[in-house]
Amino acid sequence: MEAPETEPFLWQEGSQWCPLLRAIWKVFHSTFLLGNCSLIISDIFRFAVSKLLSLFLEFIGHPKSPAWTGYFLAMLMFLSACLQMLFEQQNMYRLKVLQIRLWLAITGLVYRKVSPGGQVQAFPAGKGNITELGGSNAISS
Repeated sequence: MEAPETEPFLWQEGSQWCPLLRAIWKVFHSTFLLGNCSLIISDIFRFAVSKLLSLFLEFIGHPKSPAWTGYFLAMLMFLSACLQMLFEQQNMYRLKVLQIRLWLAITGLVYRKVSPGGQVQAFPAGKGNITELGGSNAISS
């Protein structure tokens, strides 16, 4: 039987999903799905802005249209652009947080793999040991 430190993380025969990818999906699926939902909503508002602009140009072409229609369309374009930016920034925030959490999780996994006995503890840095996994990923010489 293999030690837990040598267990393969990326692929096992007879398995459709990689264990590492399954674990990542199990932990971060809600963040990923909410980020994608905010991106879809942002795209809907982006489409709405261009549609409202075409309606505004039609309004300009008809001189007998009431003036309040132009103000209303301009206000709707402004609100749609603001909401589009808000949802797009929310998506960027969620993906950046997801990136940092994944980086920390994988760094912790690598640290547990290279530490003696598979235990997460401080160990003396000798020649050739990894000294800073979280910082600069430097190998002492």
